[in-house]
Amino acid sequence: PRPLAGLVLLSGTFVDRDGSTPRMPSRRGLPVYQSHGRADDVLYYPPAAELATALSTAGLDARFTAFDGGHEVTRDVSTEAAAFIREVTAR
Repeated sequence: PRPLAGLVLLSGTFVDRDGSTPRMPSRRGLPVYQSHGRADDVLYYPPAAELATALSTAGLDARFTAFDGGHEVTRDVSTEAAAFIREVTAR
């Protein structure tokens, strides 16, 4: 129930799909920035893409950046995440 300005998920994925999906609509409208590498061999890409879809379907203001790379934070992702943080904290 704690109010959040936004949520940043770097290489985010489902941990507890059955437990978290029903609770997502309670955060409707929450800004979310998520990124994930298509070649991530630590946290695989398909569940991350499913998470992005679930967040949007539940009504969160979700932005998803997929990039060609692995389990890393690219320069572009760093730039986008920083801009997102500035945007949501300026509200």
